[in-house]
Amino acid sequence: NSITPFGRQDEAEISTTIGYSSLMQFGGINSSGHIVPARPFLVIAESDKQNIVFLAESYFFAPFE
Repeated sequence: NSITPFGRQDEAEISTTIGYSSLMQFGGINSSGHIVPARPFLVIAESDKQNIVFLAESYFFAPFE
């Protein structure tokens, strides 16, 4: 598995060691000059976005309550 999660108390990261991963995620022009459409494989679902915002707001605004 080339996808590697990493986390600490104050950060989270997902990475991969595959050299062409950014080309697949975002699309672009490959080394042969061909246009490659984006084929995202690291995607955050809408429900996950809502949870991330909730957790971030809870963390940042809790000291002021």
